[in-house]
Amino acid sequence: MWNASSAGMDHLKNFHENLVYENLVFDIVCLIRHNLIMRWNAYFHPRFKAEFDKLSNAVQDELLASLKPLREYGPALGRPEVDTLKGSTYANMKELRFKAGGGVWHLPLTRRDLQFCLWPGISQG
Repeated sequence: MWNASSAGMDHLKNFHENLVYENLVFDIVCLIRHNLIMRWNAYFHPRFKAEFDKLSNAVQDELLASLKPLREYGPALGRPEVDTLKGSTYANMKELRFKAGGGVWHLPLTRRDLQFCLWPGISQG
């Protein structure tokens, strides 16, 4: 009759832990490699340009500064800077969040290929 020894169970546990660790390391290496090689573009939707021009200089500066991590990390950039836009009629809409002018601003954006498009509809809230 076969009896699972504690040494056998320890071996299985170590194998599982190593596999999980190796998968985690692989994911991190892929993410770093992806972000070092890939550079994301961010551009204004033509209708957003008019909204941007009406913003104060301080808000414009902070918005432009918030694009740097977005371009650097791409979709890996998450909360609190980027989150899913709730209540949108369009699928996969995100919002870029940044602080400026005494409040938090929300700017709709979409992702396509290696580009982010900043849409009209910026709001402070």
